[in-house]
This record gives sequence, C-alpha cells and structure tokens, in this order.
Amino acid sequence: MINLHVMPEEYEQQDYYLMLEVMSAQAKEDRPQGVSGYLKTLGIDPNNVQGTEGRLTNGENNQ
Repeated sequence: MINLHVMPEEYEQQDYYLMLEVMSAQAKEDRPQGVSGYLKTLGIDPNNVQGTEGRLTNGENNQ
C-alpha cells in the first residue's frame, strides 16, 4: 500500500468493501467494452453502420 502512496493509518480508516472494490479494479484496456467501443477498435464508425437496420430492430422493417 505504501507503494500506492496510501499510509497504513489512512488505509485502516477506509471502508473495507470500498477498498476491496478499488483494489480489484481492472486497467482500462482490460475492462469490458460496449458495442460502440468494439466497433471503433475495428475502425468502424458506430454512427454510420450500413445494412444493420433490420437486425437492430429485431427484424422489424421500419422504413
């Protein structure tokens, strides 16, 4: 904890469950991402996806 600049006295005063949550946090690149983030990693603009209109509305034709 000292390497993370948290003194033992300060650590002992914190909420146990909050500290567990903080210590188990994943790095940003290891966190799950949403569909928009995944499309961006593939180089696809999520706001300009062609041909998915029917699938995005459960097959209903809304044209």
